[in-house]
Amino acid sequence: MERPRKETRRRRVLSRWRRPWIRSIVFGSAVIVLTVHAAACALALVYLPRGFAPSDIHSWSNTWLPAAAVIVIVGALLRFVFFQSSGLFVSLVSAAIAGGWLAAVGTSAVLFPISFDVERAIGPGAIALALGTLAWATKLRTAPSIVAALVGAAFGFVEVLALRAPPPSTRPAGGTLAEVKGEPTKDDAATGQVSFPCGKEHVRVRPLLTFESRSPDATWTVLAPPDSFGPRRKFEAFAKEKNGFRASYTDDGVTSLVATKDAKGLEIEAVSKLPRAVYSHLNTFTTIYVPFETSLSFSATGPEKLVIEPADFPAGGPMQFAYLGADMALHVVRATDDEKGPYTELAKGRLGRDEPLTIEIRHKDGSPGTCKLTFKDWTSQVSTEPSPSAGFGLPQNSIQLLSRGKEAFIVLTLAETGPGRGWQSVGHAEGTYRNRIRVDTVMTEPAPAKPGTR
Repeated sequence: MERPRKETRRRRVLSRWRRPWIRSIVFGSAVIVLTVHAAACALALVYLPRGFAPSDIHSWSNTWLPAAAVIVIVGALLRFVFFQSSGLFVSLVSAAIAGGWLAAVGTSAVLFPISFDVERAIGPGAIALALGTLAWATKLRTAPSIVAALVGAAFGFVEVLALRAPPPSTRPAGGTLAEVKGEPTKDDAATGQVSFPCGKEHVRVRPLLTFESRSPDATWTVLAPPDSFGPRRKFEAFAKEKNGFRASYTDDGVTSLVATKDAKGLEIEAVSKLPRAVYSHLNTFTTIYVPFETSLSFSATGPEKLVIEPADFPAGGPMQFAYLGADMALHVVRATDDEKGPYTELAKGRLGRDEPLTIEIRHKDGSPGTCKLTFKDWTSQVSTEPSPSAGFGLPQNSIQLLSRGKEAFIVLTLAETGPGRGWQSVGHAEGTYRNRIRVDTVMTEPAPAKPGTR
């Protein structure tokens, strides 16, 4: 008699569950969930970076899968709302969404145990369970619903996998840390800066490998713990020499800086040793501060002058920057908006691995005095692998050019994701990085005035 009682109870529950008003509430909730996810996928199509090769996972996670999701969800909603279908497609899409969330939460917990710890997993996990319950409530056919959930799980897995940074592709050049004995001081060496004349003004350069935002487990830095942001540099020792100075620091590793003046300019050597790979969104290999309106030229692209223009964030004036491509050419480009693509090429020139790159800085108004900075190690260490944040063929390395008022900034990177959209991280491989810079200053006479002018 026990089994008939259970069967009777089950039929009674199912009969109540199938009542019209309950079915209306359940499928009404499903319609809301589908609408929200369609809108989210549409926003992903608009705001996530594009321009990747079809074989790149970001082409699928940022474009093809969200586009397919929008088409399927909108199709299911139209059939159900306007054509009064049975709700089977709504049921299947609900199962796919639940499967996607469950797979995304599980994959994130495995791949990113620090950025997506238990505390952060509670909210998404609760949403995933709620969506799973809704999918079960709207289930009309078991086997198709299971298949739909598995398809959604594959979608969720790909979306989370695309958040993981590729393996580090920088190439540490090696080098020896300088020996420094002495107490730290409070001059420019405390921040790792070296200044030199450029006409009547002084340019400042910081040649130290500096990380501004990091990911402890190679995902988006926006998910990282609070202590992952900001420089970690501590000034340890300083030694004044006859023609310069030596300094040492602890940061994400250990760094030394040596600057030596001579009759024509300055020799700078910075060495940074990373004991482990560092995944970062924003970082710098060298930062140059120029206190005047600036034009410059690159040795790889000829003497043609490029005026550094204003750039605004998060939207506004387009940024100009250069990069070493996988074709071993230096490309100078301008973004469409801020640092976002597509990108218009302004100049191009051959630049091989291990070749030095010279940047000549001039006054935009033609005032006398120029300075040349020759980077001896930048090309040999940069990553030329595709950037996961930029698309349109841009690699992870860049030389960013921007001005604010009458000041200009030139930022060299080996691998970062500043250009583009999002907070993707990329890696600096474990090892020793070297940054040798030759600075030559040249005083020039102002151009003679044209007849009839003052």
